[in-house]
Amino acid sequence: MTEHINTISRLPNELCPAFMEWCVRGGHEIKIKKDRVVIRKGAKTGEIFAKRGQIQPSYVMSDYMIERFKLFSMQWLKYGKSFVNDLDNSMMSKFVEVHRQINLAKVKVLLKANATCMDLLSSKPVNLANITVLNTVNVLAN
Repeated sequence: MTEHINTISRLPNELCPAFMEWCVRGGHEIKIKKDRVVIRKGAKTGEIFAKRGQIQPSYVMSDYMIERFKLFSMQWLKYGKSFVNDLDNSMMSKFVEVHRQINLAKVKVLLKANATCMDLLSSKPVNLANITVLNTVNVLAN
């Protein structure tokens, strides 16, 4: 009895974070383009087709990414659900850190603008290197 297994050509949305993290750990570079994600390692390039800001149930993959997903799936079967959960958690923590950095950058811009205004009003020099999250809260509160 021979069992036929169909090749998966679409990346399920639920597995995107884990698969991307797995690719990064495997030495791939990921670049987000307008209508696709380009994944490159050495001379090999793969693509996952997805429009920025549009969530779909699954995404079409190029042949190289199909082969990578096949290997990813085999490792998932070998190591179990914790394999995917660990990758997923790792990617999500990176996502949270990126958002924290973006918010911190916004606060620093606000502080810089506020410090410039205070400097113009008081003619006192303001050292921006000493700005911390605590003084940000204090400045914004006043």
